[in-house]
Amino acid sequence: MREHQDFSGLEKSQLVETLTTHQQDVRNYAYYITGKQDWADEITQEVFLKAWKALHLFRQESSLRTWLFTITRNVSHDYRRKCSDKRIWLETTTLRYIEASPSAENDFFKNNDKKTICKLVGTLPSGFQDVFVLDANYERSMEEIAHILQISIGTVKSRLYRARRKLSTSLVNEGIQIRI
Repeated sequence: MREHQDFSGLEKSQLVETLTTHQQDVRNYAYYITGKQDWADEITQEVFLKAWKALHLFRQESSLRTWLFTITRNVSHDYRRKCSDKRIWLETTTLRYIEASPSAENDFFKNNDKKTICKLVGTLPSGFQDVFVLDANYERSMEEIAHILQISIGTVKSRLYRARRKLSTSLVNEGIQIRI
């Protein structure tokens, strides 16, 4: 096990800058979990407040970004539980579309498909949603996902496989052809 990371050599402004380089990622991840921009903004503030207060506890067992994602996930799920709004939205720009050639018609259908995909991801069980979003949108490694979600790598692989299988079936039923 690694020792606690030493931030004592950094000036306060450098430390704040180091943390805030991940601000947009934290906000986006909070938004994907909650589906509400105002919540994402509040969650982002709370995440950085918690991170600042607990910085002395941060160990280099993961990257700073992964640690912030773990805090973001926990705070976001607390917000969701409080308000029992379990919608999740996925920006699907990173998903790979199968299309013969680009056209205005394909662009139209692609945008409609994104809305359908977001809706379908929202129907997945929470554990599947988390794994799928971290993999498909944030391109996190299996190890990072396991660390963020505090589950084993085997569980990550299983949930990702099952999420993809469920989504593939649902997408075929919707007439959408993409690789996930």
